Amino acid sequence: MSKYISTNCFRNIAWQSVYIEKVKVENNNLHLTFEDLLFAKEHPLNPFDTEWETNEAVLVFYDFKVFDSGYYDCSQVQKKFRDYDKDCQYFPISLL
Repeated sequence: MSKYISTNCFRNIAWQSVYIEKVKVENNNLHLTFEDLLFAKEHPLNPFDTEWETNEAVLVFYDFKVFDSGYYDCSQVQKKFRDYDKDCQYFPISLL
């Protein structure tokens, strides 16, 4: 059962350093389990007047379509700021 339901609020989530711990596809629904997420103070589910960091968070996408799936390997990149398209190697993988 969902604890919070929010639609179209991606612009209010800080995506700069997210780590996906688990991916599950079930009944054409995609479940992504994140180590934590950082919500901007403007996010409708954020009750605080500042940014709010969660512990584990699961985002569920209902009746989704996959356009592309893969990952960037940046393990050999020593720079603090990375341009993923230029600095890292992309490996396509099948999500399903």
